[in-house]
Amino acid sequence: MQRTRTALAALQPLDIDAIAHRLHDVRLAGGTVFLFGNGACAALSEHMATDFIKSDLAVSDDPQRPRLRASSLNANSAMLTALGNDQEYELIFSEQLRGLAGPADMAFGLSASGASPNVLRALEVARSAGAGTACFTGKITLEPPIAALVDLAVVVESDAIDVIEDAHVAVHHALLRRYLELCGDE
Repeated sequence: MQRTRTALAALQPLDIDAIAHRLHDVRLAGGTVFLFGNGACAALSEHMATDFIKSDLAVSDDPQRPRLRASSLNANSAMLTALGNDQEYELIFSEQLRGLAGPADMAFGLSASGASPNVLRALEVARSAGAGTACFTGKITLEPPIAALVDLAVVVESDAIDVIEDAHVAVHHALLRRYLELCGDE
């Protein structure tokens, strides 16, 4: 627990705030946030998409109010296995984004290592489509490759996967709270 507490204490609140503002902008523009990752990050992408949609509904029941659209690219097992089998595993997220992402959207990569080839490829495709990009990552390497591909990042200062994954869940909840504060200020 101490390692996780230390990693959380080292986070930059302004990074979380910047991502919350970008999510708010995506909502107002009618865009979608696309989340994706591998392993525990795949589970977190589904958790985050669920929380964004469900919590946004709790802010207001006004049908005219714009809602944040969120989608985990991990949620469609048929698509993942078709792309992984018929193309290659590195393309499981990027090929989905190639047909979905646009300038009003945000691609949100989750990678504890910051070096997952399929996550990196998806962020490249999202950038070329004009979508905003963000990530949660860790410090497995001195400079995670993912950092060069995103507009906004939360980097957990740890090289321990379990600490990074624990911190990502806590950061998600802090991000969600800040996003909802911004929605409540309208």
